[in-house]
Amino acid sequence: VMLYYVLQSFGYACSTFVGQNHGAGNDKRCNMTIKRCLLLDYAICAVICTAIIFARYRIMWLFNPDPAVIDQACVRLILLFVGYIFSISYEICSGYMRGYGKPLSPTIISLVCICGIRFLWVTFFFPAHRDFTSLMTVFPVSLGVTAILIALRTFIFAIKRKNAPHLAGDSPNCTDNG
Repeated sequence: VMLYYVLQSFGYACSTFVGQNHGAGNDKRCNMTIKRCLLLDYAICAVICTAIIFARYRIMWLFNPDPAVIDQACVRLILLFVGYIFSISYEICSGYMRGYGKPLSPTIISLVCICGIRFLWVTFFFPAHRDFTSLMTVFPVSLGVTAILIALRTFIFAIKRKNAPHLAGDSPNCTDNG
């Protein structure tokens, strides 16, 4: 869980740097910011996750020496780490959109996908596959769909900005939140 805060902080940094550069009228630096945040966040995630995965049994043993508990905890850990891969994308893409003053669409996509998919999963899929792994699989699935949709929304937003030069001078305080 602590790793998620490290990963999430890059989304906040992206939002801050994009907001500052957008306010200064420097869209080139906004685009550079999202690329660098993604690269750095994925690199840090890879290093930390790899280290934890290699030591996962020893780490879990610190909390409970029961092999069955350790096995379940390791399943949860691996599935959460897969979800973190997707979380990086949606946190940074959301930060990019927030930096441009467009927080509404990433917020709606996150709410609908994360909550909606988890609700549907537990309601329809889990009753047919009642085991711990199928229950935990909802995390990377919901985060993956969220990441894909927010990345797509961000990509469309960036293309529209690139193809409409008059938007380069938009105020970050505009009223359209989409």
